[in-house]
Amino acid sequence: MVNDWKQIDLLFQLTVDEMISQQILFDTRQVNQTIMESYLFFAIELKEQEYSRTALSQITREIKRVFDMPVMLLLKGMDKKNL
Repeated sequence: MVNDWKQIDLLFQLTVDEMISQQILFDTRQVNQTIMESYLFFAIELKEQEYSRTALSQITREIKRVFDMPVMLLLKGMDKKNL
């Protein structure tokens, strides 16, 4: 569904050093036999105003498939009724 994206931006990355001081918000323990030591934050601006939940899940899976770490997505350009 990359053709539905106007733009994608890497906003920032949190590493284990930055998360140590925020242990309440970010836990670096092991999950599914993987230690979470970094989080990526992306913003994707979508072309259309409406997407099904299935389409949004597909967009999320496309991004997460590329990375071995948790990815947080901010989807821009959507109508409020889709949320």
